[in-house]
This record gives sequence, structure tokens and C-alpha cells, in this order.
Amino acid sequence: MARRSDTRDRILDAALAITSASGACQVTIDAVSAKSGVSKGGVLYHFPDKASLLSGLLDRHMDRQAAIYREAEAEHGSTRHGRLHAAISVTAKRTNAQAMLPFLGILALEPGLLKRPRAKGAEVINDLRKDPKRFTKTVLVLLANSGLGLSEVLGTITLRPAERAAVIAALHTLVDSL
Repeated sequence: MARRSDTRDRILDAALAITSASGACQVTIDAVSAKSGVSKGGVLYHFPDKASLLSGLLDRHMDRQAAIYREAEAEHGSTRHGRLHAAISVTAKRTNAQAMLPFLGILALEPGLLKRPRAKGAEVINDLRKDPKRFTKTVLVLLANSGLGLSEVLGTITLRPAERAAVIAALHTLVDSL
């Protein structure tokens, strides 16, 4: 018998596959049931409706991203500079930005799910406000890093590997100059 978390992950993996292939609008309980091999009742046991399924998918993604960030923070330290370097390192290590594209569709379909990312962003900005002298430059580094990540997700700006590495290095240098 499959463990509850294994079944939940199979359901979420199926929902992600459908979202990636066809968009979040195509995620239905029936489609996820068919794709995951979990009965409709089993899907509904874990996720009583589409909104909770999409919320679970986004939560899992954010939890995984947070774990990746914590690993980078352990490498760079938990000082403000260390956290900035960690954020840049996470962007630098991202090898498949397209894998994040489905989450934009989920957020567009269920804007209420932006609550958690917005709260995290507010937490970051409030922390940066504690150093008003460096606030503007620090926010510019974060925006540049986020912009690089988002442009890679959307495929709107494609850098050659050497160009990307130079941008990442420049961001690290900017952090060191703060």
C-alpha cells in the first residue's frame, strides 16, 4: 500500500505535468486522477477541489525553493550580504528555468495564491529597510537577480552561458560593494 505522502506526491506530480503540458486551466480532478493513477476519490481525499490542488502544488514548489535557498545560505552565511549572495547563487544554479513557467499559470488562474509569495517578499523588504543607507542599492541587486530569473522563465531574454556567468559575477560584486 502506498504511503499517504507518496500518493500526495503522485497527485501533485500529475497536476504539474498537466499544467506544464497544457496550462493550469486544464487541471481537473478527473485529469489528475487519470494521469496519476489515483482514484478520483483518492485525489479528492487529499485535495477537495482544484483550488486546494493548485495551492498544494505551489506550496510544494515554494518549500522546495526554500530548501535550495537554505542550502545556499548555509554556504554563504546568514548575514544580509550572505543572504544576498545566497539568492544570487540560487538563480545561478537554476538550470531549467522553464520548469518554473507552470507556476506563473497557476498564480494567474488563482491570484489568491500570491499571498504566501507576497508575504515572503514583504519580509525581505522589511529586513532590508533596517539598513536605509544601503536599501536602494540592495533592492536594485534583488530586482536584477529576480529579473534575470523571470526573464529566463519567460524566455524573453536569453543569455549565452558566458554572458550569464558575467551577470551573476557582477551581481556578487555589487553585493560585496554594499
